[in-house]
Amino acid sequence: MFEIENCYRLIFEAMLEDSALQCIAERLEQYTRAGTAFITGAGVLAGCSGLCARMFPGSAGAGRLVSEDYAVIRDKEETDGRSWCITPVYGIRMAIGYVVLIYGKKEEEALFQELGELLAQRVVSESNCIEKKIADSVYQIWRKSGQRNSVPDIVAEFINRGHDFKTSLMAGF
Repeated sequence: MFEIENCYRLIFEAMLEDSALQCIAERLEQYTRAGTAFITGAGVLAGCSGLCARMFPGSAGAGRLVSEDYAVIRDKEETDGRSWCITPVYGIRMAIGYVVLIYGKKEEEALFQELGELLAQRVVSESNCIEKKIADSVYQIWRKSGQRNSVPDIVAEFINRGHDFKTSLMAGF
């Protein structure tokens, strides 16, 4: 059995890593013993724990959900006696991805549904946070330049200066 409060801590710590979703998936599997995968609406595996990679080697190797694995996940077919929790991640108007949790004990279903909802909220929160930081950063560069360059010109200039965009954003320039 695991405690949701400890999952909050694991998620928060993993959000500081470069591959945040991959790190979250791996750390949660270590703590909860549940396979964890983050799948975008386009089928890209944004993060996949070891258990999920072993259960779906074709998808893990391709970096995206392959059709055979999609059918298993969609139908929630029982695999190795494990139960499934699939939580949609909603954007502004529709599902933009899914959190898949594969766990062992059916009596833990409510706890894993709560964890799935927590993860879905954090994914959207992280996505919105990064988009806001990018928008704020681009605006600051534009304002400091004193020119009326277009946004793509400003971003290109920023990258041409040799800045690591993500590191600069996190450091606030």
